[in-house]
Amino acid sequence: MRRESTRKLSATAAAIAATALLATPTTASAEPDIPPPGANNWSCKSAAHPTPVILVHGTSANQNQNWHVLSPALTRAGYCVYTVTMGELPGLPGYGGLAPMTQSVRQLATFTKKVMARTGSDKLDFVGHSQGATIQLTYLRDYGGARHAHRVVNLAGVVSGPPSVDGMAPILRSVPRNVCPLCDQLTNPATYRFRNYPDVTYTNIASSTDQVVNPNSVSFMRPARNVRNVLVQSSCPHMRVGHDAMSKSPTVRRMILNGLDPDHTKRPKCGPDMPN
Repeated sequence: MRRESTRKLSATAAAIAATALLATPTTASAEPDIPPPGANNWSCKSAAHPTPVILVHGTSANQNQNWHVLSPALTRAGYCVYTVTMGELPGLPGYGGLAPMTQSVRQLATFTKKVMARTGSDKLDFVGHSQGATIQLTYLRDYGGARHAHRVVNLAGVVSGPPSVDGMAPILRSVPRNVCPLCDQLTNPATYRFRNYPDVTYTNIASSTDQVVNPNSVSFMRPARNVRNVLVQSSCPHMRVGHDAMSKSPTVRRMILNGLDPDHTKRPKCGPDMPN
């Protein structure tokens, strides 16, 4: 029994090494699973930005690893920020987004109820990275979350169809399904059948140098009055921003802030390059 358990953990470790490439290449050494700086301050009140912001992490990440840069930046900008780690497998604390996606979406739905109850707000803003974008859009579709969503920002997400064979699809197919229950879901077109809710404002941000999610079109929604599709290189043609860096780049951060507060947009400053 002990040998079998060791084998399973070894296989799972191999799966993590592969799936870490899908969302956060630096998660091979996961940071502690604690709220990032500025997050989950339940006494937070903001007159300038009264809508709470929930940050939704990606595959193999946790709330701290994915958001330790963006969370304090949003807090300094006057936002009340909340995070949670979802989709952990038994025996692998700190590596979220590996369990079946239904588990992560369910946990997000539970967490949103907690945030609304504790803050007294019926509306929420969302920022999701990689699989986190898919999770938050699934919450809107399957758990009535569209009633509560105000602004939704998707970073390097797959929101309009599975990625091509050039990106994460071959990685996903190489991982044993018993240690990556969600892998089939991430390559299934049905996963990405989302609808545009007219009362929600969407900002979808992608990079042409993203080594995981491609082509860029899968990160964008059909154009509409409430949809903004933003390519990093449209503002900074020569800038390199990789998949993990989408949640950490100062340039992308300005684009996120523009999505959360479209009435006070500013032109992003280009650089530095963050190719990973």
